[in-house]
Amino acid sequence: MELIKENKKLMDDLASKEVVLTSREADLTKLSELFKAEEQKNMNLETVLESARKEKESAEEKILKLEAMLEEERRQREKVEHDLRFSESRLKMSKDMQEILHKKNTKLETSVTQVRLFIRL
Repeated sequence: MELIKENKKLMDDLASKEVVLTSREADLTKLSELFKAEEQKNMNLETVLESARKEKESAEEKILKLEAMLEEERRQREKVEHDLRFSESRLKMSKDMQEILHKKNTKLETSVTQVRLFIRL
């Protein structure tokens, strides 16, 4: 009888350990699924991060191109301003020359008139 009791106790003990083992296996399965889900999230985040890096690189390239274009525009503006100052200077010289020629022409006309008057006399 005692062997039967001991056997029953061992069977009950074994059954309870099987229940614990089954429970732990279920917990391990859940943890494994959670781990796989976290790995998938990490892979998705890595994909998003890589995409963000590419977008950042693209934006940086665009910024560099825009800065180069801006620099070229600045150089062209400076050249145009220089050409404008040069043209204004040439225009002023032309006006000064025109004024000098006008004065000389007026003097010449005056001299011609005086010579004509002298000739008539």
